[in-house]
Formats: sequence, C-alpha cells, structure tokens
Amino acid sequence: MSIGPQVRKLRLQKGWAQDYLAVKLQLAGWDMSRNAVDPLWKTSNGGSRFELLVIARVLGVKMG
Repeated sequence: MSIGPQVRKLRLQKGWAQDYLAVKLQLAGWDMSRNAVDPLWKTSNGGSRFELLVIARVLGVKMG
C-alpha cells in the first residue's frame, strides 16, 4: 500500500509544497532531498518504520 495519497492530502491541507516537506523531514533527522520526496510516495512498500515515524511526526499525525 502506498502512503503517497495520505501524505499528499495532509501536505496540501497544511499548504506545504514538496520542497517544504523535504526541508521539514531534513530538520526532523531524515536526509531527504526534494528529488527523493516524489518517488518515495509512489513505492508500494509503505516505507520503513523510521520513515513512517518521521513523516507522521512532521505532519502532526499519530500512527495507529
């Protein structure tokens, strides 16, 4: 399952561009470039636990 649609929805609700999300992820400890953000959401693996935790923290959501 791709997390892309959910991340995109939350990002857009905050009014964030992909560049801004990449900066927020970097500040949270994930060495993520803007060029790496888009393809990440298109993978079907859902991301590693670290990636999911950082994304959730940056977007202000709890993992259930």
